[in-house]
Amino acid sequence: MVLRAGFDAITLGACHMPLEEPGELSIIAGRDAQCGAGIEQGQRMPVPYCHICEQNELEKRQYGEASLAQGDYCPICYRPTCRYHMGRVRWRWKATGRLDSALICIECKNAYRHREWDTYNRDWIS
Repeated sequence: MVLRAGFDAITLGACHMPLEEPGELSIIAGRDAQCGAGIEQGQRMPVPYCHICEQNELEKRQYGEASLAQGDYCPICYRPTCRYHMGRVRWRWKATGRLDSALICIECKNAYRHREWDTYNRDWIS
């Protein structure tokens, strides 16, 4: 495969992920036959730290490693967040009318930053 200027891997079909509406955003991945990367199907890769817990040492000790294993990266600010500091936001797809949701960090949720996330395709409910 030859890469030319102006084309990326998705354009050339090197990416194995289908281009469709995302479900709940997560870092759950399966083994990929093309690149051999990934973790076992159905397992979640833990986040290295929580950006909110780092600001409060008491919460960091209270929630510890267990909440990191269930954490994820916030799709709005792209910072790692433990499960305790994530909140669910909901929207309706404009094209299909289907309801969907995602987990984002509570800082982005409280600041309503998710309302600016893909407003062309989504009608926000929460």
